[in-house]
Amino acid sequence: MSRKEKYLYQENRLGYSLVILFILINAVNAIVELNNMSIDKGLGITVFVNIIISLVTFLSAVKIKKYFINWTYFTFLLGLLQFYRIKFVPIETAEKVGKVIFFNFSVNKILITCLITSGILAIIGALISFRKCIIRKRIIKRNLIKV
Repeated sequence: MSRKEKYLYQENRLGYSLVILFILINAVNAIVELNNMSIDKGLGITVFVNIIISLVTFLSAVKIKKYFINWTYFTFLLGLLQFYRIKFVPIETAEKVGKVIFFNFSVNKILITCLITSGILAIIGALISFRKCIIRKRIIKRNLIKV
């Protein structure tokens, strides 16, 4: 049995793990962002968006683990969404609140770092999972295996 044939029975743990790391870093981003927001309608929208992203991303991670190729596209889009969310990081957060945390990093730098890191993790997880799905599909077709 070749190394690639292990894809027939082993779960996609690497892609799954990268997407779960995406969820954890996105949670850190949400906590830091919510901790430094004023109480208004933006707070509710931010909470709602983060909950939806976390739930859908967890569903995506579970589907990627079982080699569903369509969910790799969705996870890739989630990674791109994180880069788009950088546009909405308020510039005045650190100056308005006057807080400096985590070894002199401003709140904005932490938020942007979390968004970039989680975006990269989601994109890498999607690309690795896409590759594994393609390899698995080729093995199934080549060996006429019923799944």
